[in-house]
Amino acid sequence: KGGSVLRTSCVAISLTLLAYRARLNEKEFAVIDGKEQTRYDGINTIHPAFSPDSKHIAFVGQRGSKHELVMDGQTYATHDYIGTLAQPFSPDNTRFAYRAGSSDKVFAVVDGEPQPGYDAIGEERPAFSPDGKHVAYRALSGTTMYVVVDDTPEPSYDLMLNTVRCDDSAELHYVAFKDDKAYLISHTLQQQNAAAVATLALKQ
Repeated sequence: KGGSVLRTSCVAISLTLLAYRARLNEKEFAVIDGKEQTRYDGINTIHPAFSPDSKHIAFVGQRGSKHELVMDGQTYATHDYIGTLAQPFSPDNTRFAYRAGSSDKVFAVVDGEPQPGYDAIGEERPAFSPDGKHVAYRALSGTTMYVVVDDTPEPSYDLMLNTVRCDDSAELHYVAFKDDKAYLISHTLQQQNAAAVATLALKQ
């Protein structure tokens, strides 16, 4: 109507919901289960991300120069920059993590808490263990690279491959290089008291 054009792209489908990104009159918004969400200057997410159990959904909206993380229809956090939300939720649906930034640093946000800032964070999402108790990501400080596990940096290396794998709840693995040598790193994850592990207050 009146020259307005509606464009849609990148549909996400869960077991119970359908969601996609749309654009109308120079504004972008998510459509979740047939309902239009708040309109933004842009939606900086390929498509809204569902939790594994399909009970929660998140996307990133841009308003002016700020990025807003929207979860279950509510603005959860605002940053200068938020990375792509490929899958921010943990496999057990209780936690989430994503990459964000300020004017001079990039950092991971885990369960709503910004972690220490680095010069760069791996473009892939932070990796959760299958039980959701551990999270790891790559970080760069100067010319030195680390894997950060549960807020603690591992020993540094000159270069790392892109992926930190956490295929089970006991170990994580990554490939690193130092002094012209390649290393396959296996890190044993420390057992944590379940009460000491921060969890999201996600409504079930």
